[in-house]
Amino acid sequence: MDHRYIDEDSNHRAKIGMLCYVILSLIMCGGTVFGFTPLKDILIDEGTFHDLCLITNKKQEEIHFPCESQLDQVDHMFTFAASLFSAYLLPAGLCLRFLGPRVCVLCGLTFVTLGCYGFAVAPTTYFTLCYVLIGSGNPLLYISAFNFGKLYPNSSNLLLSIFIGCFGFSSVVF
Repeated sequence: MDHRYIDEDSNHRAKIGMLCYVILSLIMCGGTVFGFTPLKDILIDEGTFHDLCLITNKKQEEIHFPCESQLDQVDHMFTFAASLFSAYLLPAGLCLRFLGPRVCVLCGLTFVTLGCYGFAVAPTTYFTLCYVLIGSGNPLLYISAFNFGKLYPNSSNLLLSIFIGCFGFSSVVF
């Protein structure tokens, strides 16, 4: 029996498994910071930052939710996280260069997981920090995905286009 074929088959399965993992992580976490519009509606409906309306209403008038300062804070949260996404692309590239794609993916997933967990359990005062964690993890996942296109050099362009499509699709998650 020729063991060369068994090794090639297991190597092919490992590569397919890695590609499926990268595609799934990009869909679930790759660019979630850009799916802010539905999240904004949910945050406003849940009363996030509604205490700002009480602070700015010094005349003790009737308070209408959402107020201007509440909307500004929620928009500030998105602006800060999206700006950090762009700013973290260079450090993410350096992380990929010096630490490799595995560490880059694990760090990105850790940041995104901590940010999502923070949204679930933290008080609203920490929501900006949680969203920044999500925005910080997204570039690590996005940049490292390109490296996995080298698993199949003949199909690398197809894989890169799949990765970019999955990143764009991930904004639907929120």
